[in-house]
Amino acid sequence: MKIAFLSYYSGLVDRGVETFVDALASRLGQNHEVMVIQAGTKKEQKPYMQIVIPGKSYNSQKLSQDFKERFFLDKKSRVIAKFSFQALKTLQSFQPDIIVACNHGWQAVLAKLYIRLHKHSRLVISAQVGKGREESLALSLKPDLFITQSQTRLKQLSLKDSDQIIAIPNGVDFAKFFQKQTLAGKIQLQIAKLKKPICLCVAGPEPYKRVEDTIEAVTKLGNVSLLVLGGSKKTKNLGKKLLSDQFVQLKTPHEQMPAVYQIADVFTLVSDSQEGFGIAYLEAMAANVPVVARDDSLRKEIIGKAGLYVADPADHIAYAQRIRQALDSNWGKKPQMQAKKFNWDQVSREYEKAFISLVSKSSKLGSFH
Repeated sequence: MKIAFLSYYSGLVDRGVETFVDALASRLGQNHEVMVIQAGTKKEQKPYMQIVIPGKSYNSQKLSQDFKERFFLDKKSRVIAKFSFQALKTLQSFQPDIIVACNHGWQAVLAKLYIRLHKHSRLVISAQVGKGREESLALSLKPDLFITQSQTRLKQLSLKDSDQIIAIPNGVDFAKFFQKQTLAGKIQLQIAKLKKPICLCVAGPEPYKRVEDTIEAVTKLGNVSLLVLGGSKKTKNLGKKLLSDQFVQLKTPHEQMPAVYQIADVFTLVSDSQEGFGIAYLEAMAANVPVVARDDSLRKEIIGKAGLYVADPADHIAYAQRIRQALDSNWGKKPQMQAKKFNWDQVSREYEKAFISLVSKSSKLGSFH
């Protein structure tokens, strides 16, 4: 089976979608012919083909209320559209059985047009972006298979063709985050400045990640340090202003992430409900770090009894109390046991089964050569 992933940011950043693509492509590449079309450079040898259409990272830190952004006319959307259009020639040469569109927007539209012209391919859209306009557009295109990351979201979606939507969670490389690792270099020196206990937050620059609320909550605790991986210029300035030397914000290569999680005493991320899944929760739990998250059905499905929940992140006192409670509790191995439910080896087999079923179904209908 030939599988092609369209993933603009792969090779440029190592966030949720890019981690998902690399983990899944690496495992599927052991038994199938897998290609990842990306804008970033090839960093190392992979068990899948890497085709580079050069580009650079674009991080939107504004709310999605801008007119151009709402209609996919902003610069970032146009860049991904150009990238996806250029990828069509590679797809035509590769002739994949499965095309996985990871960036939505114009990419999903162009991929849909491609499969209309090339009947041997089937379109799969993985709902990594969560609820919102991108998900709505993706569903309106009626892909051959739409994969949401949770049973919670599956129940919320109402589709006439129910067999065209399934739920498969994201995964975590359990062994990678469980095995003891140590920090090195400049990152180790920066983090060494922080006094224990350390609260860790891993989040992109998007406002819906609610990092500012996390900073405000930790400020109420007095003796707790906050380490933010990612964030934005605004959160960096706020953290330094309110927490001074009890705050560090930085970016780190993904290979050092396990060591960063392992120095944390508690992990927190209170994203709004529009977030699709949140791989960082799994990574933290795999390192046996308890979690403080937003109180909603999706987060409870992911975290279970391995953490505590915040009803309103803007209530900084209540949020701070949850962090303190998590720090003072004896969690044993609960976080790791919860993370094991999402081991990538198991998750990748679910994807493989879904793809094989889709190809088999299409072959019976006479769509494949």
